[in-house]
Amino acid sequence: MKLIILNGILLVYFLPLVLMISQQKSPVYSIAFSPDGEYLASGSFDKSIYIWSVKTGNVVRSYQDTAGIFEVSWSPNGDKIAGAFADHKIAILDFRM
Repeated sequence: MKLIILNGILLVYFLPLVLMISQQKSPVYSIAFSPDGEYLASGSFDKSIYIWSVKTGNVVRSYQDTAGIFEVSWSPNGDKIAGAFADHKIAILDFRM
């Protein structure tokens, strides 16, 4: 698997398949795979965290805030996602499906 961020578009390469994820409106600053590899969290300066299905490329959850997101990280068991924001705060999101 290879990840490339090009002009704010996250490209996920599963050879030979290419999955392009392009919903975010600003550059993506952080991406993280869930521990089971089924989901990808992305944080952007468009003030949103998106949770994508790696299988379909669809957004399964999203979170909108008032500041850009610089970092996203999954908990070890995959039930929570932490986000670090430009306005000096941290949020922990519940991701239980």
